[in-house]
Amino acid sequence: MLVGSTIAPVVVAAPKTEACSTAFVDAQKARKTGELLRARDALVTCGQNSCPEVIRDKCVEWLPQVDGEIPTIILVAKDGDGGDLRDVEVRVDGSSEARKIDGQALPLDPGEHELEFVRGDERRTVRVVLVARQKDRVVEAKFDSPKAEVPTTPPPPPKTENKGLPVSVYVLGGVGVVALGGFAYFGLTAIRDKNDLDDSCAPTCPEDEKKDVDRKLLFADISLGIAVVSLGAATWIALSSSGRSGEVAVQTVPVRGGARAAVRVSF
Repeated sequence: MLVGSTIAPVVVAAPKTEACSTAFVDAQKARKTGELLRARDALVTCGQNSCPEVIRDKCVEWLPQVDGEIPTIILVAKDGDGGDLRDVEVRVDGSSEARKIDGQALPLDPGEHELEFVRGDERRTVRVVLVARQKDRVVEAKFDSPKAEVPTTPPPPPKTENKGLPVSVYVLGGVGVVALGGFAYFGLTAIRDKNDLDDSCAPTCPEDEKKDVDRKLLFADISLGIAVVSLGAATWIALSSSGRSGEVAVQTVPVRGGARAAVRVSF
């Protein structure tokens, strides 16, 4: 029966002599062709303690030199107002692996590189050419500022349709005008006939002719009353009208020595 157990330590296999030699040669080739990142990885491999001393010493000596030759860039994204953006991903040279903008220096090999900045549906492509020993070069992409919400202006109040004057105004006005015409006609005719009677037969003029003059004077008075009432009512309705149409009824009643006029307006 097991009383206790121990966890075996994880041991990283040290490179074999053949792997050390291969990395040593590969580091020199990559450095000559400008593939400094690959050269650095190879120097890390051949610089381990398990490699032969003659190889290890050279790799350890060359590693800081290569590291100093590797150019680095710092990714920056700005909005239209110059503010820093963090919600941007960057793909380098078409890589499927996206990097976040974190302010850290990104090492790249010398040469031309294409950087694609992606923010939502917006994309910005920036091309740069790096040289050896160029450190912390800022590569910036600018995005449009978010569209500010335009305050909506309330629509103007609907224009009230001018419906004009009520029908009753026109009816009363027409009645008043006609009545004034009747007043003028009957009044002038009655005065003319009375003057003729005074000149020809007064005071013994026939009774029928006297009554005819009286009737004309009565009609003149009635017409004047209708005109005054109609035009007055039309004016009042026009000034205080609410735009509603109404019905107008004019009624005249002859009385002794004149007439009585009544106007009824309904809305």
